[in-house]
Amino acid sequence: TQYGPIFKLGMKTEDLDTLRQNIDDRGWVNVMFTESKNGKWYCCIDDYKPSQQEQSQSQSEQRRYGPEDAPPPVEYREEDVNNDMPF
Repeated sequence: TQYGPIFKLGMKTEDLDTLRQNIDDRGWVNVMFTESKNGKWYCCIDDYKPSQQEQSQSQSEQRRYGPEDAPPPVEYREEDVNNDMPF
């Protein structure tokens, strides 16, 4: 379409049962839509779970952001704001 690709998904009740069986501990099911080498689209359940080593490594590498990381506030002069308005 003029707005980009549209994906239509049809499922049988067995497919819904498969989705229910793959709900993770946070209540989510991850589904990947992927284009095959020959250009056809398909979807599959993404059941990737990082290993203990990957989890501990990524947690130690994560940086927590706090208020001190926020950019400084932008200061506007009243004359700049008033001169910029077209009316």
